[in-house]
Amino acid sequence: MFCPACGHHVMDGDEFCEDCRYPLLDWERQTPRSNLERNIIRDRIRCLSPRSPHIASPATPVGEVIRMLVDREIGSVIIVEDDRILGIFSERDVLWKLNTEVHELRSRPVSEFMTRHVETIDLDDKLALALHKMDLGGYRHLPVTDEDKLCGIISIRDIMRYMTETILTVG
Repeated sequence: MFCPACGHHVMDGDEFCEDCRYPLLDWERQTPRSNLERNIIRDRIRCLSPRSPHIASPATPVGEVIRMLVDREIGSVIIVEDDRILGIFSERDVLWKLNTEVHELRSRPVSEFMTRHVETIDLDDKLALALHKMDLGGYRHLPVTDEDKLCGIISIRDIMRYMTETILTVG
């Protein structure tokens, strides 16, 4: 048996996938209730055509990264060094970590304020896994990798757009 979210091999009777923590109880008896549900379980991240990520180095002043967010009308910047993802800095980090002190802190490196634990998703993973990760972690953005290399980014808006298009083309 394979996890419907990530495709990891699971044992019959497992409550959760040990790889992605997707709930498995009664999965074999469940059938998708709609075309949307069936597509989310079947389709892969690549169908979203992930956008190119905006990146910055960990030493970049946080004020410059905030300017990137504003000027490019984006919600997050991936912090990369030597092709490794070190963190992500999002509009939430501005609100929760800098807040009213943004002017005093704007020359400090973004590495002091970025979110260090970055959950990623592979280009060939299923949409169900992305939704699962976003729900569990409270994420609105997921960096996308291909063969362990950063290749894009998706947001919850991308998934909502996909869901809307699926509903409209079916209905």
